[in-house]
Amino acid sequence: VPALEGSTIVPRMGAPLPYGPGKVREALRLLGSRPLIAGFGDSTFDLDLLRAARLGVGLGRKAAFLAGLEGTDGAVYLTNP
Repeated sequence: VPALEGSTIVPRMGAPLPYGPGKVREALRLLGSRPLIAGFGDSTFDLDLLRAARLGVGLGRKAAFLAGLEGTDGAVYLTNP
């Protein structure tokens, strides 16, 4: 949700962004009874989301992220050689 000043959208978020496990809670809240089909992430703070999705897509190159992604069932890693 963007921040508003009167009727003008300003260049910042209107509420705190979900972080770590909060990303999963917010996604599930928004989806209701629908499944979380895919999650995308590039840091260890995205691993919970990737694990909760039917398909987790990793995009980062950090060692800790790659190690966490390695133990995630159904996850794939996209790389650009």
